Amino acid sequence: MLLPMIGISGGGGRGARLSTRARRTLLAAGLVLAAAAAPALALTQADRTATREYLRATYQLYRSELTNAPVSRAALVALVQRLERECPHALAGEPKQGEEGSSALKPRARGELRRSELQRSTIESELQAAVSGALEGPNRSAIEAYGKRIAALHWSHQSADALAQALAALREPPPPATAQLCGDVKAWAMSGFRSLSPASRAFAAAQKVQEERQRERFEAASGADTRLPSLTGAAVEPSLRRRIATVLARLLGAVDYVRMYRRVQHALGVPESESERRERRPVLARGRLRDGARFLVRRATGEEGFVSGGCRLGLDVEISRPARTEAVFTAVSSSSFCATETSPRSLSLDCGEATQTITMAVPSRVRTVGLLLSDGQRISSRAVHIARHDGGPAALYVQELHGYEPHPVSLTELDARGAIVRVVRVPAIERCRKRPEPQGPRFVALVHGTAPGGARFAIEGAFVRFGAQTEFSVSAQTGVENGGGVESGSEIAVGKNVAKPNAPKPRPFESQIAAQCPPHPYTLVYGLLRARGASVLARTGEGLVPLTEVPIAAHLHAAGPLFYGVFAAAPSELVVRRRDGSVLYTESLLTKDREETEFCEGYAEP
Repeated sequence: MLLPMIGISGGGGRGARLSTRARRTLLAAGLVLAAAAAPALALTQADRTATREYLRATYQLYRSELTNAPVSRAALVALVQRLERECPHALAGEPKQGEEGSSALKPRARGELRRSELQRSTIESELQAAVSGALEGPNRSAIEAYGKRIAALHWSHQSADALAQALAALREPPPPATAQLCGDVKAWAMSGFRSLSPASRAFAAAQKVQEERQRERFEAASGADTRLPSLTGAAVEPSLRRRIATVLARLLGAVDYVRMYRRVQHALGVPESESERRERRPVLARGRLRDGARFLVRRATGEEGFVSGGCRLGLDVEISRPARTEAVFTAVSSSSFCATETSPRSLSLDCGEATQTITMAVPSRVRTVGLLLSDGQRISSRAVHIARHDGGPAALYVQELHGYEPHPVSLTELDARGAIVRVVRVPAIERCRKRPEPQGPRFVALVHGTAPGGARFAIEGAFVRFGAQTEFSVSAQTGVENGGGVESGSEIAVGKNVAKPNAPKPRPFESQIAAQCPPHPYTLVYGLLRARGASVLARTGEGLVPLTEVPIAAHLHAAGPLFYGVFAAAPSELVVRRRDGSVLYTESLLTKDREETEFCEGYAEP
């Protein structure tokens, strides 16, 4: 079932978080339904036939899941009741994470935070597996039939073939939740939220194997041609795509997943998120905007930090925008402002991807606001009023435009008799301007290797283009057995308007260290070499050891080739030599090695 898997984190204003599997699942839904998202390539008749069968299989699966929705919901209710009975409020004592970035912490504290994050992620995944088992148990045969049907389809574009198989793989069930789910949760809590049970560790290992398999399938799908016309071509079966969106919307409503998952959270003692607290506030006003979007007005609270201390009435405006394609997921945004600040400076112009949202507090006697656009068009809207018993009298103006042109020029406020109260001009500096659409990110696998002790590691590049500007970054992933390891990256941008004023001159070798913590420790040193023709060596106990060079294709606009090395013991120094053997640059790694050691000490479970 294509439903968002919401993390168990609550409180602290963070709200719910999507798991990696959930993000890929939503990506799957978007690629199936967002037909106009990519430029079309030429379609062969075989492509059209394969796409038609792909959509029919998807539609049939959703229909089956909708038929089984009452059984799935009953199973989910039973799961919630079991958690409420067997491990009520087991996570109530979990300490909140600080809002500060991990980069501000000392290495040992970063290690402790990383351990806590991974353990929390494992517990979340176990709960998600239990929820998935309840939801998808009645649909297992339909999902298996769907996978076989997709496996038989082929397109003329190999990347479309690979993507279809990767999307079908997302429907594979996660590793089954352990029989002692509540026992795993209680064990983590009884350890002071510092150590997982053996069953939880085994579950995490099985999940990592599955995620690695899915990652490899998505990498195979990210070939040179990423437009994938066979899956995103709007010309193929638009009516069937609309039926898919309709049945999926009915499915989401029938299961009411989000509310049920919140019951799972609250059964375990996870506090309400800020979004839940906001939803419980009374609606003071509501309305519809010009492009069909709807909005709600609620009273803001001081804890959100939007309303200054002298404001008598702070308001939240939540806008729900209808999907621009057949996708069913509605975009929601919110903004807060002081309703008693009615000067022209209260005007706010929010520039979305393809929308302009205008909000402004207006005097309470204003009844109508006329918006003048740059092409001479005028749009009249009623002001939204807040009654005295809700904190008013107050009024606000809310409007949204699709696209950046024509742009807003001025707002004319009228009272009940049609007399002008004032005219507020929209400053030119506030105008929304179209920016180049980013191309990418495109991920490139640079290195896959095995370190001492048998652990696997990978180095990956990412390329993004913004108009004439390009960015290329490299990052490393380490750790398999114990879920440890440090994910770090070196990011280098080249192109127009990239260099920052007074920025330090880049080093010849932008080095990074990624370390794997015990029981199988090793150190991965890697980076991009800017100096042409040079080489990089690492000083170890046995002397200078050359790093391995990996060329990077010129069209990716990297600063230079990748150099990397894997060591059982961390090197003490890096040496960059010119082609003639002279030393261009040296860098001590002693500080980085000490920080990695302290990180692993903090990461280690007690």
